[in-house]
Amino acid sequence: MKTLIIIIMLLLTCCVYAATPVPVNTVTQQNYWYGFRSNDPASTFVTVAETALTTTTKTWATKGDTFKAPDAFNNVTLRFRSTVAATTGVFEVYVYTSKDDAVHVCDVNMVAGAMVSSWGGVYADTLSLDDDDWATDIVISEGDAADGMGRISFDLLGYEYVYAGLKTVGDANGFTTDIRGF
Repeated sequence: MKTLIIIIMLLLTCCVYAATPVPVNTVTQQNYWYGFRSNDPASTFVTVAETALTTTTKTWATKGDTFKAPDAFNNVTLRFRSTVAATTGVFEVYVYTSKDDAVHVCDVNMVAGAMVSSWGGVYADTLSLDDDDWATDIVISEGDAADGMGRISFDLLGYEYVYAGLKTVGDANGFTTDIRGF
């Protein structure tokens, strides 16, 4: 009888533990901003010639304009900075894997505002998409904001690398791109 009572108590204890919910981490992992070229603001601003993309081979003047997304990144957010307020420019955004060709995501038209970045320069605050070729939605945050930090976000869809090259710029001043993922 004593053995039966012990077995019943053990079973009840197991049932209580089995019914207790296990905490699940439902918070999206937050990551830092990364510069495409480096985290040194003085060396990040580029010109059109420095990020030239050939249309036949989809190769770039420098791999420094390509960011390898860590495995934890399912989605990315890009922000753009310029050396001077009111500068206009167009970035072309591509993604690719290490063993395949580049895929066009979109072109981003931008105008730099007056919000000063702690990384150097000023943020582009007016953003619009051109040639949106991506399979899922591209979200513009604070696009057309008055001196804010404009950003675009999109799902990587399994691609490893993100390329953001300066296609055109309204004057000799450069732009740069920062990226973070979630």
